[in-house]
Amino acid sequence: MDQRTLRRLEELTKQQQRIAQEISQLRSQRGVTIREIVAKMEKFDISLDDLREYVGNRKKYVNPTTGETWSGKGRKPFWMLEALQTGRSMDSFLSNN
Repeated sequence: MDQRTLRRLEELTKQQQRIAQEISQLRSQRGVTIREIVAKMEKFDISLDDLREYVGNRKKYVNPTTGETWSGKGRKPFWMLEALQTGRSMDSFLSNN
């Protein structure tokens, strides 16, 4: 290998080490956050079922004709696209949750 290739390899190795260290730090922070959440769940007597129910009820938009729901995240469902093409606003589909 020539000198340029060796320098580039050394540079990439250092970058790889920095990235690995950052990944490790983020994983550690994630663990701390999970422990904090679990402690608060225990303090306030919140179960996983409570969380599932809460998350499951966070529907943002509802198709009044079919009852289909959409959270507002990701691609718009076909029924929303059709309604927007006919001039309806997204606000007209907001749920009461």
